[in-house]
Amino acid sequence: MVHDRLRAALLAAALSASAAALPGCDSHDHDDHSHSTGTLMTMRSGTSDAKLYQLKWETDPATVVVGELFRVRTTLQDANGQPVLGATLAVDAWMPEHGHGMEGVAPLTVESTATQGLYETEGMRCQMPGQWELRFTIDGTPGADKGTLPMAVQ
Repeated sequence: MVHDRLRAALLAAALSASAAALPGCDSHDHDDHSHSTGTLMTMRSGTSDAKLYQLKWETDPATVVVGELFRVRTTLQDANGQPVLGATLAVDAWMPEHGHGMEGVAPLTVESTATQGLYETEGMRCQMPGQWELRFTIDGTPGADKGTLPMAVQ
């Protein structure tokens, strides 16, 4: 168990460093406010391309495993940090090194009725390990925008 935690911590550090080295993933646009839970980092944040939205996201389970379904919880805020309600949010995963996305899944995003600005995307599954991108397509009161943030899959 101790070896598993050490291995996970080392992997998290390596993945964080490799994500920072990816083109277009500078610290200004993708601030890492990650929380460690003994596995991989679970909370990430960034801004949309046109800076209309602030995105905070986490996966459930915290560690995305090849071939297993997971969910993405996204907190959507406007540029002033206010929750965005009633937006249309689509989340997809893309593997840039291989030029493909997820196979055989159709993710569905719904807005939470319990927490303002929280959207949950169900039915995500990545078919191979490595560096992936979560691609967010947003249409809300501030306007239409997109965002791309790095995600590691074990």
